[in-house]
Amino acid sequence: MVRMPVHMTETRVRVAAHPDVELFVAQSAGPADRALLVIHGGPDWDHTYLREPLVQVGDRYRLVLPDLRGCGRSTCGLSPDQYTPDAAVADLVGLLDTLGLAAADLLGFSYGGLLAQRLALSAPDRVRRLIIASSAAYPVPSDAFADWPGPAQLSPGPRW
Repeated sequence: MVRMPVHMTETRVRVAAHPDVELFVAQSAGPADRALLVIHGGPDWDHTYLREPLVQVGDRYRLVLPDLRGCGRSTCGLSPDQYTPDAAVADLVGLLDTLGLAAADLLGFSYGGLLAQRLALSAPDRVRRLIIASSAAYPVPSDAFADWPGPAQLSPGPRW
């Protein structure tokens, strides 16, 4: 099956007023109910290294690839105290608001995986699915799976 190239639009989107922050965002025109917010690594990279592999699914998903504040073509030059994980997460929530996306699937790559987890914890209603790639996962509480069935209660799977 041959896929046609997916067109990506590029815009700057205002996500915060104090301080004034605009994120540079590349998007595909895929369906809004299948939005995939891609959070790049860094914290000083931009989204471009993730664009080429992901554009292959741009006809099935509305790809949203922002450059985080201080990265790529987004707002930079703020005071050092304005570059925090919480500020980056607030920018991403603001981006979802501005784009009219009630919820999105998140793909966090490297440092973006840590931000994706923060976003999922701080605004769980905005996250449909969480994908963490080449990143660390926060420690899981010891009782997180206490109500899961034990191995004896699970049906046997295929033997490999």
